[in-house]
Amino acid sequence: MQQYRLAMLASAKLGQLWIVQQLYQRYPGALNDATALAAGQSGHLPLIQWVYETERHVMSMHFYAAVYKAFETSASRGDLHTVQWLVDNYVNIVFDISIPAKAGHLEISKWVLEHGKHRRRFDVADDVAVRGDMEMMKFLVDHSLLDGPTPAPDLAAEFGHLELVKWLSENTSNYWKFTVTAMDRAAGNGHLKVVRWLHDNKKVGCTTNAMDLAAGSGHLVALQWLHLNRREGCTAKAMDNAAMSGHLEVVKWLHKNTAAGCTTAAINYAAHKNHLNVVQWLHGARDEGCTPQAMDWASEAGHFDMVKWLHDNRSEGCTALAMDQAAANGHLEVVKFLHTNRSEGCTKLALDVAAGNGDLKMVKWLLAHRSEGIVSEAFQNAASNGHLNVARSLRDSGCTRRVGSDVRLQRWQGQPRTATWTSSSGCSTSARLSAPPTS
Repeated sequence: MQQYRLAMLASAKLGQLWIVQQLYQRYPGALNDATALAAGQSGHLPLIQWVYETERHVMSMHFYAAVYKAFETSASRGDLHTVQWLVDNYVNIVFDISIPAKAGHLEISKWVLEHGKHRRRFDVADDVAVRGDMEMMKFLVDHSLLDGPTPAPDLAAEFGHLELVKWLSENTSNYWKFTVTAMDRAAGNGHLKVVRWLHDNKKVGCTTNAMDLAAGSGHLVALQWLHLNRREGCTAKAMDNAAMSGHLEVVKWLHKNTAAGCTTAAINYAAHKNHLNVVQWLHGARDEGCTPQAMDWASEAGHFDMVKWLHDNRSEGCTALAMDQAAANGHLEVVKFLHTNRSEGCTKLALDVAAGNGDLKMVKWLLAHRSEGIVSEAFQNAASNGHLNVARSLRDSGCTRRVGSDVRLQRWQGQPRTATWTSSSGCSTSARLSAPPTS
């Protein structure tokens, strides 16, 4: 019986009425409360109606849950016909208008308000403001369906919905207020018309975040307007953010027109994001420099040209993390460059993680050229993850540790082939990598 219940449950989730009916004809007992819930969640009206008419007592066992699942699904996807049937047949259930309202289904929201029991007030203004749904906002406000304080005015500004911003200012100012966040985030998203309207019509102003965010997003026109018309200015985050995002023209403009400067984060983040032209310009025009994180992060991301340029032109160098992360992410050319040109080396994590990832090419190179790392841990990582070819390569390089606990793990994970091989290839926990001299 259990297999038929599972089959009916799976079919109900997919709204497959004809399969549910066929199973019910053979095994009526398979239609249980779980199937009723699944039918509701499917939002498939013919299936919901069939369950309701066939085994009404089953629906009543999880009455509210099943019906509400059906309402949530149908109201969210704009299925007015199903919503109408549910409201008409379950007159005592209080339905939540916020569900269709959040999804932007005005017709369903109006119908539920007029015909069904519903929560009188709820917090959905934020979702409506983000979408810029003027008609839905008017409907909710006109019928006093919104509850409590909300950042809706700020959100409408942030997402550039100027007409909604104006309407909220005119119709909800007694209880909803704009804050500095409105202009800050509108500027950050490049909505200059909204910024200018707020500047002309609201006294809340903005903060240095306005220019900082606009710079980071590359909105040069908004940045220039704020510089000419506002007094808040910016911070070093402006140039740092612009550099990180690769907006060289913004970086140059900030350098020429503001005194905030930048920090070492500018080159660090630009290197991480592979904006070589930005790194080169900052190197030539500014004195903040960078830290070893620049090469570390560039190595981690596999930006070979960036790593080489930093090595050739900057003196900060890197740390062992550079090769560790490059190896972990499979950037062999970067690893080779660091090995040949730098002295920081790596730690055992380079081999351990590469082995765990099953990166045979990287593992072989590290075994041949580096002396860091305990083979047993790399071997364990490879074996535990089912990378038999990597484990074999490590074994051939001198691993002689027994891995009984790892064998149990492999069997539990469904890797009997690797488990069988590792159980017969043991090694000592004290064994260390015995590699040829580096070249």
